[in-house]
Amino acid sequence: MKILTSVTLFILMVPCCKRGVDEPPEKPDRKWIRVVPDRPAGPDSVPAKQVLGEDSSIAADTVSTPETVAQIPADRLPDYRRAYRLASKSVVLISARTEHASRVGAGWAIGSGDRIVTSSKLVQGANQIIVKTIDGHSFSASLAGTDRFTQIALLNIKGENLPAPATLSRASPEVGQWILGIGNPMGLSFSASRGIISAIGRSGPVWDHTSYGDFIQVDMPTNKGNSGGPLIDLDGRAIGLITVIEMDGKQLAFAIPCDMVKTVVEHLQVHGRLVRSWLGIMFSEQDLTVTRIRIGSPASRSKLETGDRIISIAGETVETPEQLRWKIATAPAEKSTQMTVERLGEVLLLDLTLEKVPELP
Repeated sequence: MKILTSVTLFILMVPCCKRGVDEPPEKPDRKWIRVVPDRPAGPDSVPAKQVLGEDSSIAADTVSTPETVAQIPADRLPDYRRAYRLASKSVVLISARTEHASRVGAGWAIGSGDRIVTSSKLVQGANQIIVKTIDGHSFSASLAGTDRFTQIALLNIKGENLPAPATLSRASPEVGQWILGIGNPMGLSFSASRGIISAIGRSGPVWDHTSYGDFIQVDMPTNKGNSGGPLIDLDGRAIGLITVIEMDGKQLAFAIPCDMVKTVVEHLQVHGRLVRSWLGIMFSEQDLTVTRIRIGSPASRSKLETGDRIISIAGETVETPEQLRWKIATAPAEKSTQMTVERLGEVLLLDLTLEKVPELP
């Protein structure tokens, strides 16, 4: 028995001695390795050549093992699940019917949950508007008011089991910020779309029907069913109202900032429309310097002069033509408003009384 055991062991060892010591070693089996160049070498990392072999063509000093790759810090990944859970309770689906067509989109609750903010394009001219929450409760909505220039509409609903009001973000949106959109794309209810903010302060040819603009540009999959829904940050707070523009870029969308939405909604709730004010000036698009004052305008009855460079209105700094137009339009009419200007190197504080713009047809 002992002899057989020894022979067996000898036979098993023979393959190990097959190759001479002067022969190069066989190439190791090819392995699939995830290379993470952004991460510094850690205790679980090993030299690339040790894993891939001396003849590896992969140019990397360090290769992370599968265990290291799996241990990505949670704070480096956006948690869209939490944002969706927090925000979806305030989102509603909207079905609007006219005599000849039906439209679908989204909206979100504010106030006590009995008011819904959405897109005016979705509900304009509708004779029936149905609002549905994520819990499955439906409400018949009435139109409180619309503003065609900003494309914002306000709806009223009544009943029990109202949607939770949205929490509005107080932080200014930033380029590169992760965002989430919730809507009704292609009739697929309460769908979430992720993306980033790609630009802020957008205006111009996208809104050729209005000179107002301070819009958020987002890179996010959208279509008409997302219109009216909220743009959400990772804390579940609304930062804007999504407005989908029909352009060649399928992932290009825009959102109206919450501060603009809030201003318009306050007017819609009281007047059913945005009551605009006017001053009666022309100014340079480059530095906001007054170039002309219209005769008989509110500006002509003030101490404002041509050559004045406008710095702020009602204590709020203006830096772009769009901001200036918006601040003038939304300043209270028939009330004193302070404007800060620079005149010949001196900063002056002027009192102005704006007037209401005649209602457009």
